[in-house]
Amino acid sequence: MNSARKLVSVGVDVIVTYGAPVTLTAMGETSEIPIVFAGVYDPQALGIMGKNATGVSSKVPVASLVKNLKSISNFATLGVIFSESEKDTVLQANDVNSWRPLSDSNHQGLVSRSLTTLPKIANVDALFLTTGCAAMHCVNNIIGVARKAKIPTGTTIGAVKAAALS
Repeated sequence: MNSARKLVSVGVDVIVTYGAPVTLTAMGETSEIPIVFAGVYDPQALGIMGKNATGVSSKVPVASLVKNLKSISNFATLGVIFSESEKDTVLQANDVNSWRPLSDSNHQGLVSRSLTTLPKIANVDALFLTTGCAAMHCVNNIIGVARKAKIPTGTTIGAVKAAALS
């Protein structure tokens, strides 16, 4: 039994979620209990907006962030760390790719499943971390490798603001 079913079965009045995966799970379990979410990149694109769901989007203009990163470091290859299983991070990676036609750089998707992503970082000139759980789980290691290799890094992960742009 997953945690959303447990919440529904105990008769809660409201469900509060953080992130797209748990929000989508909760919505799949109930259409009656109000769900208040935060930290969802693009709720509308994920079909999260509904009669029982409301919350705060964490969508920021990713293409603008990448454009600013490009102005700091004229990179040729941008690595984008995302997770194929997290729809939010796929949307963010797609938003980065939407900037690609306006740029002369290549984008290399670095699918983050574990620390196996770390050696791949050395093959890029700049790095962008999406807000996925996998990237957040390894963020200190990712930033450490990027700093050591002097790879400029951008992210929207609030907890690493000071460390990210190196």
